[in-house]
Amino acid sequence: MANSGVKKTVFVVLTVIAVIVGLLLNKVLNPPSLTPEQFRERGVFLYDPPRKLKNFELRDHTGQTFNKDNLKGQWSLVFFGFTHCPDVCPTTMAMLNNAMGEIKDDDIRQSTEVALVSVDPARDTVEQLGNYVPFFNPDFIGLTGEFITIAKLAANLNAAFQKVPGGGEQYNVDHSAYIFVLNPRGDFQGFMKPPFDPQSFAINYLAIRKKFENTAY
Repeated sequence: MANSGVKKTVFVVLTVIAVIVGLLLNKVLNPPSLTPEQFRERGVFLYDPPRKLKNFELRDHTGQTFNKDNLKGQWSLVFFGFTHCPDVCPTTMAMLNNAMGEIKDDDIRQSTEVALVSVDPARDTVEQLGNYVPFFNPDFIGLTGEFITIAKLAANLNAAFQKVPGGGEQYNVDHSAYIFVLNPRGDFQGFMKPPFDPQSFAINYLAIRKKFENTAY
């Protein structure tokens, strides 16, 4: 009798777990249709219509030229950071990797580009980014270039950053922790504010895509 009771308890627990997992998976596979107010409550701010980006030219972590045309044809999730960042950058990059893992649709993952734009181009060379970015995900890209070009791109996306005075060669850079969302036309769709967790981030990102697909711009 005792053994039978244990089996029933295990069955109930496994059933509850399966239901919870199913509900969570359904949220990711079937993102909700959200109003602007609901997006804002989730820390997501969208532009209607999306804003145009000015052209720019940077280098990716393999040394290839990267400009506005490279943003077209897929969604882009852009984060401004730097390789010597002690906390926010590695945490955010790891979160983005985990968020991509939450997305089960291969087509959606393959049509999403995650990019780290360096706010410290003096230290973040192509080689430095090449050693840093693929550690988090081999499909992510790192971008660097002339400081003025990065500053103009950041201003275009309302991404603030500033070198912290002092510190010598081990200086720090204060920067926005937002993640900027660019649509397949290369336009600025909006941004997401921290704090982030992988599953909520994935759901919000898919909801942004759903809204774009259901809106005639």
